[in-house]
This record gives sequence, C-alpha cells and structure tokens, in this order.
Amino acid sequence: SFGLMSSLCQLICLVYYMIGFAIGDMDVRQIIVISAIPFVFAIVAGCFIQDDSEKLEKTESSPFKDMGKIAKASLVNPETNIRIAAFIVAREITHGIIWCFTPLMHFVGIDGRWIVLGWAANSLMAYIGTRLARKFNARLPEWVCFALPATIVVVAAAAMSLKLTALTLCLYVLFGAAQGWTSVTMMPNLKTHVNAKQQVTVESFAKMCSQLYYIIAVWVIGRAADIELRYAALATILLFAPFVIPIALRLKHQEESEKSKRLLK
Repeated sequence: SFGLMSSLCQLICLVYYMIGFAIGDMDVRQIIVISAIPFVFAIVAGCFIQDDSEKLEKTESSPFKDMGKIAKASLVNPETNIRIAAFIVAREITHGIIWCFTPLMHFVGIDGRWIVLGWAANSLMAYIGTRLARKFNARLPEWVCFALPATIVVVAAAAMSLKLTALTLCLYVLFGAAQGWTSVTMMPNLKTHVNAKQQVTVESFAKMCSQLYYIIAVWVIGRAADIELRYAALATILLFAPFVIPIALRLKHQEESEKSKRLLK
C-alpha cells in the first residue's frame, strides 16, 4: 500500500544514515558508492513492473490537451481544489527549510560525523509519523489529518525562531514526524475524490503545483537564513501558517456537508 511504501522509504533512509555514521570517517567515497545501491535496485525492479491501472480514454487531439482539461477541472471542482491546496501546504511546510538543517546543527555546536545522527533522528521521527498516519488516517476527520501536522510544525518553527539553541533545535524532529504523516495521508485523501482514470494526471498536477510553490518558498527561506539562521523558521511560518486555518475550515465544512448528504439518503 501507499502507506507501507512511505514507511519503508523512511526506514531505509534511517538505515543508510546509520551506515554513513559508521563508515563516514573511513572513506567518504564508500558512502557515495553505497548511496547508488538503491538506484540499482530501482532499475532492476522497474523492469518487472506491470501497469494494471485504469487507462484514460483520449478525448482531445493531443494528450497535453487532455491533461490540461483534467487539471483545469480539478481546479474548478471544490472537492479537489481544496485538497490540492492542502497537499501543497502539508508537503512543502517541511520541505523548504530542510536545506537549513545541517547549518542549524553547525550553529548550535554539532559538528562532523555527529550531524548524521540529527538526520537519523529526523528519519526515525518520519518513520514514526508514517506509522501513526497509517493507524489513524481512517479514524480521524480529514481536516484534522491536515491541520494536526501543520500546527505542530508551526509551533516548533515558532520556538526555533524565537531562540535557536540545541534544545529548541531538537524540535526540528517534529518536522520529520509531520513529513512522515503527510506523506501517507494527503495524496490518498485527494485521490479518493478523483475519478480512477484521472488520478495519475491529478496527482502529477498537484505535485507540479507543489514544486512551483517550493521554488518560491525555498528561495525566501534561504534568503531569510542568510540574514540570520533562525529566520528560516520564521519565514516558514510566514509562508505557510496563513493557509492552515482557511484550508482546515473548508475541509471541515465539506466533510460536514458530505456527512449530511449521506444521512439524508
């Protein structure tokens, strides 16, 4: 399942960080070689993949027009456009600042090979986040599945932006937990409101929009970090926090409307 793959991905990252921690002082080249191994496995596994997905029937003169038509429809549809927005915010709220994590650890006095333990802790929390999401996603309202990790990130970022110390930097692992949670919940929640034959196109469109916002976010966060490192956390709050409550309220309203419609039937 999608959730299982997300959990395995984080677990493999954790294993690789620990391997890097063990052999990093011996030969840096070995780490580079070991990093290539998963790609070799991916190439081999790719040769055996069988596509059993439902195919989209061609309705326009070119596939690009078909994709554009589906993308436009997903933006017009209130059930999908709000979930695309939720996906963008939930995915990128932990993404833009990730490039600052190593400099942040240097800033608070963590040096050399011990930095990898910080990344390992982040992956461990991401793995825990995926496990919790797999357990609770079906039990919690969709708006809670979105608002909970976003709120945790905003609170952690606020503490880091006020005073950056080794103690407040420990809160960064909550970014990892949120990343793991959202990797399991947000895209499947979007796809449940999309026709099976259009899911791949809508997923690609949502990820493209997410990357476009990431380009803006990472530039702003990077410029803020150039002024002072703790401002990277502040920039994260300013870029994403204003969207959390409006998106959560719209998701809650839609869920309540859908529940009312089911009761009337």
